Amino acid sequence: MKIGIKALMALAMGLMIAGSSVGLAADTSNKPSTQTNAKDTEKASFLFVLQAQQGTLAKNKDGQWILTLKHKDVNNVIEFSDRPYRIVKYISATDLKNLWGTGTNSFEADPPNAVLTAKGYKAQIIVLKAMTVKKDTVSFQVHLTSSSIGSLENGNLENIALVIDNLPYNWCLDWALLQKN
Repeated sequence: MKIGIKALMALAMGLMIAGSSVGLAADTSNKPSTQTNAKDTEKASFLFVLQAQQGTLAKNKDGQWILTLKHKDVNNVIEFSDRPYRIVKYISATDLKNLWGTGTNSFEADPPNAVLTAKGYKAQIIVLKAMTVKKDTVSFQVHLTSSSIGSLENGNLENIALVIDNLPYNWCLDWALLQKN
Protein backbone atom coordinates (compact mmCIF):
# COMPACT_ATOMS: atom_id res chain seq x y z
CA MET A 1 0.00 0.00 0.00
CA LYS A 2 1.50 3.32 -1.09
CA ILE A 3 0.65 6.40 1.01
CA GLY A 4 1.70 9.94 0.07
CA ILE A 5 3.28 12.35 2.54
CA LYS A 6 0.15 14.56 2.66
CA ALA A 7 -2.03 11.57 3.48
CA LEU A 8 0.41 10.43 6.14
CA MET A 9 0.48 13.90 7.70
CA ALA A 10 -3.32 14.13 7.59
CA LEU A 11 -3.66 10.71 9.16
CA ALA A 12 -1.16 11.63 11.88
CA MET A 13 -3.09 14.83 12.65
CA GLY A 14 -6.36 12.91 12.79
CA LEU A 15 -4.86 10.33 15.13
CA MET A 16 -3.40 13.04 17.35
CA ILE A 17 -6.79 14.73 17.58
CA ALA A 18 -8.62 11.45 18.16
CA GLY A 19 -6.16 10.55 20.91
CA SER A 20 -6.22 13.97 22.53
CA SER A 21 -8.43 12.66 25.34
CA VAL A 22 -5.48 10.53 26.47
CA GLY A 23 -3.67 13.69 27.52
CA LEU A 24 -0.27 15.23 27.02
CA ALA A 25 3.08 14.55 28.64
CA ALA A 26 3.66 15.75 32.18
CA ASP A 27 5.30 18.96 30.95
CA THR A 28 2.57 21.43 31.89
CA SER A 29 4.10 24.21 29.77
CA ASN A 30 2.84 22.40 26.66
CA LYS A 31 -0.69 21.71 27.88
CA PRO A 32 -3.51 23.16 25.79
CA SER A 33 -5.23 26.09 27.40
CA THR A 34 -8.92 26.83 27.30
CA GLN A 35 -8.16 30.31 28.63
CA THR A 36 -7.09 32.89 26.10
CA ASN A 37 -4.49 35.55 26.61
CA ALA A 38 -5.23 38.61 24.45
CA LYS A 39 -1.55 38.99 23.53
CA ASP A 40 -1.32 35.36 22.40
CA THR A 41 -4.61 35.20 20.53
CA GLU A 42 -3.69 38.20 18.41
CA LYS A 43 -0.87 36.11 16.94
CA ALA A 44 -2.53 32.70 16.89
CA SER A 45 -4.27 30.96 14.02
CA PHE A 46 -6.96 28.37 14.61
CA LEU A 47 -7.89 25.04 13.05
CA PHE A 48 -11.27 23.34 13.46
CA VAL A 49 -12.26 19.70 13.94
CA LEU A 50 -15.73 18.19 13.53
CA GLN A 51 -16.47 14.59 14.43
CA ALA A 52 -19.62 12.63 13.60
CA GLN A 53 -20.74 9.04 13.91
CA GLN A 54 -22.62 9.11 10.58
CA GLY A 55 -22.72 11.08 7.36
CA THR A 56 -22.78 10.91 3.56
CA LEU A 57 -20.78 12.24 0.63
CA ALA A 58 -22.88 12.37 -2.53
CA LYS A 59 -23.62 14.57 -5.54
CA ASN A 60 -26.70 16.77 -5.35
CA LYS A 61 -29.09 17.44 -8.25
CA ASP A 62 -26.75 20.22 -9.48
CA GLY A 63 -23.80 17.83 -9.66
CA GLN A 64 -22.02 19.33 -6.64
CA TRP A 65 -20.47 17.10 -3.98
CA ILE A 66 -22.14 17.53 -0.60
CA LEU A 67 -20.74 16.20 2.68
CA THR A 68 -23.58 15.85 5.18
CA LEU A 69 -22.97 15.09 8.85
CA LYS A 70 -25.82 14.21 11.18
CA HIS A 71 -26.19 17.27 13.42
CA LYS A 72 -26.96 15.29 16.56
CA ASP A 73 -23.55 13.65 16.12
CA VAL A 74 -21.70 16.96 15.81
CA ASN A 75 -21.73 17.85 19.49
CA ASN A 76 -18.79 20.22 19.72
CA VAL A 77 -16.46 21.71 17.16
CA ILE A 78 -12.91 21.78 18.48
CA GLU A 79 -11.15 25.06 17.74
CA PHE A 80 -7.43 24.96 18.48
CA SER A 81 -4.43 27.14 17.76
CA ASP A 82 -1.07 26.33 16.29
CA ARG A 83 1.89 26.19 18.63
CA PRO A 84 3.31 27.85 20.59
CA TYR A 85 -0.05 29.12 21.89
CA ARG A 86 -1.92 25.79 22.21
CA ILE A 87 -5.31 27.40 22.82
CA VAL A 88 -8.29 25.02 22.78
CA LYS A 89 -11.95 26.07 22.62
CA TYR A 90 -15.20 24.27 21.89
CA ILE A 91 -17.79 25.95 19.69
CA SER A 92 -21.02 24.76 18.12
CA ALA A 93 -21.53 24.02 14.43
CA THR A 94 -23.75 27.11 14.33
CA ASP A 95 -20.87 29.19 15.74
CA LEU A 96 -18.58 27.85 12.99
CA LYS A 97 -21.22 28.70 10.39
CA ASN A 98 -21.47 32.23 11.80
CA LEU A 99 -17.68 32.55 11.45
CA TRP A 100 -17.68 31.26 7.85
CA GLY A 101 -18.13 34.61 6.09
CA THR A 102 -16.64 36.91 8.72
CA GLY A 103 -13.45 38.91 8.18
CA THR A 104 -11.34 39.83 5.19
CA ASN A 105 -9.70 36.39 4.98
CA SER A 106 -12.89 34.41 5.61
CA PHE A 107 -13.59 30.84 4.57
CA GLU A 108 -16.26 32.27 2.28
CA ALA A 109 -13.72 34.49 0.48
CA ASP A 110 -11.00 31.81 0.39
CA PRO A 111 -12.47 28.32 0.93
CA PRO A 112 -10.47 26.22 3.36
CA ASN A 113 -8.67 22.96 2.75
CA ALA A 114 -9.71 20.09 4.97
CA VAL A 115 -8.82 16.50 5.67
CA LEU A 116 -11.76 14.10 5.68
CA THR A 117 -11.39 10.67 7.26
CA ALA A 118 -13.95 7.96 7.87
CA LYS A 119 -13.96 4.35 8.99
CA GLY A 120 -12.73 2.07 6.22
CA TYR A 121 -11.49 4.89 3.96
CA LYS A 122 -8.15 6.60 3.45
CA ALA A 123 -7.80 10.26 4.41
CA GLN A 124 -8.86 12.60 1.62
CA ILE A 125 -7.86 16.21 0.98
CA ILE A 126 -10.89 18.33 0.08
CA VAL A 127 -11.89 21.99 -0.23
CA LEU A 128 -14.99 23.18 1.64
CA LYS A 129 -16.84 25.64 -0.60
CA ALA A 130 -19.82 26.42 1.66
CA MET A 131 -21.40 25.37 4.95
CA THR A 132 -25.04 24.90 5.94
CA VAL A 133 -26.42 24.12 9.39
CA LYS A 134 -29.99 22.83 9.61
CA LYS A 135 -31.95 21.33 12.46
CA ASP A 136 -30.65 17.78 11.94
CA THR A 137 -27.60 18.18 9.66
CA VAL A 138 -24.39 20.07 9.03
CA SER A 139 -23.49 20.11 5.33
CA PHE A 140 -20.55 21.30 3.29
CA GLN A 141 -20.33 21.83 -0.46
CA VAL A 142 -17.13 19.96 -1.26
CA HIS A 143 -14.55 20.12 -4.04
CA LEU A 144 -12.51 16.92 -4.35
CA THR A 145 -8.95 18.04 -5.07
CA SER A 146 -6.57 16.51 -7.58
CA SER A 147 -4.47 15.42 -4.60
CA SER A 148 -7.44 13.57 -3.10
CA ILE A 149 -6.58 10.13 -1.82
CA GLY A 150 -8.92 7.20 -1.81
CA SER A 151 -12.56 7.29 -2.72
CA LEU A 152 -15.23 8.49 -0.33
CA GLU A 153 -17.59 9.30 -3.21
CA ASN A 154 -21.27 8.34 -2.91
CA GLY A 155 -20.64 6.75 0.40
CA ASN A 156 -22.42 6.35 3.66
CA LEU A 157 -19.70 7.26 6.13
CA GLU A 158 -19.13 6.27 9.74
CA ASN A 159 -16.78 7.58 12.44
CA ILE A 160 -15.99 10.76 10.53
CA ALA A 161 -13.34 13.34 11.39
CA LEU A 162 -13.10 16.58 9.43
CA VAL A 163 -10.03 18.75 10.12
CA ILE A 164 -10.45 22.24 8.66
CA ASP A 165 -7.53 24.50 7.69
CA ASN A 166 -6.55 27.41 9.87
CA LEU A 167 -7.37 31.08 9.88
CA PRO A 168 -5.66 33.89 11.77
CA TYR A 169 -7.16 34.93 15.08
CA ASN A 170 -8.36 38.25 13.62
CA TRP A 171 -11.04 36.24 11.83
CA CYS A 172 -12.29 34.86 15.13
CA LEU A 173 -11.85 38.22 16.83
CA ASP A 174 -13.99 39.94 14.17
CA TRP A 175 -16.77 37.41 14.80
CA ALA A 176 -16.51 37.79 18.59
CA LEU A 177 -16.81 41.57 18.26
CA LEU A 178 -19.92 41.17 16.08
CA GLN A 179 -21.49 38.96 18.77
CA LYS A 180 -21.05 41.72 21.39
CA ASN A 181 -22.88 44.32 19.28
